[in-house]
Order: sequence, then structure tokens, then C-alpha cells
Amino acid sequence: MKTQTAVILAIGIVLMVILSVTACSTYSFAVTTNSSSSSSSTVTRHTTTGKASSITAAQHNTTTLQSGNSQCDNFEKNQVDFLWTHVYTPSRLIQKIPCITVTGVVNDNPTSEEDGDTHFVLTLDANQPKLSQPTNCQPSNPGCNYLIVEIICHNPIDKSRTAAIDACYNSGDHPPYHSGIKAPAYNQHVIITGRYVLDTFGGRNWGEIHPAAVIKVLPGAASPSMGATKQSAAPVKGEE
Repeated sequence: MKTQTAVILAIGIVLMVILSVTACSTYSFAVTTNSSSSSSSTVTRHTTTGKASSITAAQHNTTTLQSGNSQCDNFEKNQVDFLWTHVYTPSRLIQKIPCITVTGVVNDNPTSEEDGDTHFVLTLDANQPKLSQPTNCQPSNPGCNYLIVEIICHNPIDKSRTAAIDACYNSGDHPPYHSGIKAPAYNQHVIITGRYVLDTFGGRNWGEIHPAAVIKVLPGAASPSMGATKQSAAPVKGEE
């Protein structure tokens, strides 16, 4: 009898040990899984809400050009998309990069066009991608890295430019729009966000930021080494 009791007790102890080990293992797995899920969620949230400003200008634009995907944050994307609804005859513009940020030096005095846009030339910084087209450059400077920048709906529009008037002020479902962007001055070093397009009007295929959604003047004066030479990258008469 004593022997049977001892055997039963031994079996009971063994079973308790097995159940205890199994429970601990299950708990340990649950804790590990929850910890991993939490870590993954944190990374995802960080990636989703990370701003493009945490990337250098060179990294920003290289990534954009290589992937073909926008590296702008959601606010910038929305701004550019909104402005695109106010671009007149958008079929003349071939969209190459939906949203991009570049840095450079204002190459000339911004001018007001008949279509209400403010137009100026930007000399891209040396670390920026080569976005310029041959038609952006003067014959005497074929290797330039100039971009045309257009601030749309920025000035009074000539009454003959009905398409521009309609796009800015009478664009159907969209409310009238007048840009509050402050145009930069000659030789200022700036950072610009907008849509990179090829303007095909008249067969010229200018590389442009059109429309520009954000223009900020960077601190400090532009240095001569940045290459700002006061000249137009291309004729602006008949700008479309």
C-alpha cells in the first residue's frame, strides 16, 4: 500500500512539473510575441510619420529619382495635388516626379507673366540631381543645371488668358485660388517643393517645378561658388 501511494505521489509530482513548464513556456511565448508586435508597430508608426526633412536634400532627391516615388510628406503632397487642380491646360505639362524638394540659388529676378504665374530660374546646388533639360540652358552654357520655377495664380491675369482665369478662379468644383507664396529675390538660397514637369509648349521641353507649393529662403547668403549668374535660362516671352 505504501509503495502504491509513493508511486501515485511521484506521478502527481511529475505531472505538476510538466504542467508548470508548459504554462511558463506558453507565457514566455506570449510575452515575446507581444513585445515583437509592439516593436513592429512602433517602427511602422515612425516610418509612416517620418518627415522628409529628416533626410538630407541629396538623399531626398536621389531616392525620389531612383524609385520614381514621392518623398514629400503628406502635407506637401496634398498641397501639390491641390495646386495641380488650378494649373491651366495641364496636358501641356508632362509630369515626371509628382512631388520633389530641391535646393538652389535664384538665378534672375522673378517676373510676372500674363497668365498670372511668377516665373524665375533656379540654379540647382551642386549636390542636387541633374533635372535640367538642354533647352533650359543658354548656348554659351550647355552644361548648366537650371530649372524654371512657376508660382501659379500669383498675379493679376491678362483678360485675354481665359484658360488661366478659369483655372485660378472658375475651376468648377474647386474654390477660387490666389497664391500667397512670397517670391524669392535674386541670389537667395532657397528650398523649393513642387511637381517636376516638362513644359512642352512650343516644343521646348523645359524642366520645371510647376507648380511650386513651398518656397523657403535658407539662412545665410548664397556664395559665388553656387553659380548664380544673373541671366535667364531661356526666353520668357510667351510663357505658358
